[in-house]
Amino acid sequence: MINTQFKQYDYYRYSTSNSYGQPTINTNEPPVGTVKLAINIITQSVTDSILYKDASYIALTWDKDIDDTYAVIYGTEVLKVLYVSAPNKFKLRQVYLQKVC
Repeated sequence: MINTQFKQYDYYRYSTSNSYGQPTINTNEPPVGTVKLAINIITQSVTDSILYKDASYIALTWDKDIDDTYAVIYGTEVLKVLYVSAPNKFKLRQVYLQKVC
């Protein structure tokens, strides 16, 4: 069941811009908050849309505030939210994530 996969993950928000004008996060500061996600690896390449073609993880969440400014801490990896789909009939949102570094 999917409910057993949901876990709380810390997240940061992309906000400040670096010298090139690209948004960055500061992982030296404490996380902004936590978000409850069920994260899974995408086993096949997603090429349907430019919005999430580079995604390597997919997650489900009940969170209504999650958007593409989130960076989720997944173990030792930082995963950037690429795209959040509209809620389905069960009010779950699909979140496409990409490993940052």
